[in-house]
Amino acid sequence: MQVFLDNREKVLTSIGIPQRSPDLYGSDIRHMRERKLTFDEAISVEADFNIVEKWRLNRVRRELFEQLAQTPFA
Repeated sequence: MQVFLDNREKVLTSIGIPQRSPDLYGSDIRHMRERKLTFDEAISVEADFNIVEKWRLNRVRRELFEQLAQTPFA
């Protein structure tokens, strides 16, 4: 929080990331990041994620992108 307060004049907006189950969503995101995949790559047919993991990743992506679309620089 201190970093934000020290630089608030440089911040255009913030994106909220809701708290989710670390055992489910956290594991899926960690798995995606460890493999250095984008959301699109992780959700693709070729990716090594099961259908439920892909559904959770798609949900997170949709929520984040909806927020990004509402930012002043979108």
